[in-house]
Amino acid sequence: MIDFNHIRADCPAALKVALHIVAARRDKLAAWLQQRSYVPLTEVCARFEISEATARRDLAALADQKQIRRTHGGALGEEYH
Repeated sequence: MIDFNHIRADCPAALKVALHIVAARRDKLAAWLQQRSYVPLTEVCARFEISEATARRDLAALADQKQIRRTHGGALGEEYH
């Protein structure tokens, strides 16, 4: 079953992505960030082929979980903050 509860209902143009796909991408992003000291947002977008808005949401979610630290224009891996 696909859980679409993470999609904003008030945004009709939102793409519906299965939650397990989002979680897998965020796990890969967190692991990749642990190998690097600083990663700019543009590099996250290029590496994972996602929009800046999606990258910001993913980085914000990881920061909320204390896995990374957000910086202006990018993020730091956990061991660097």
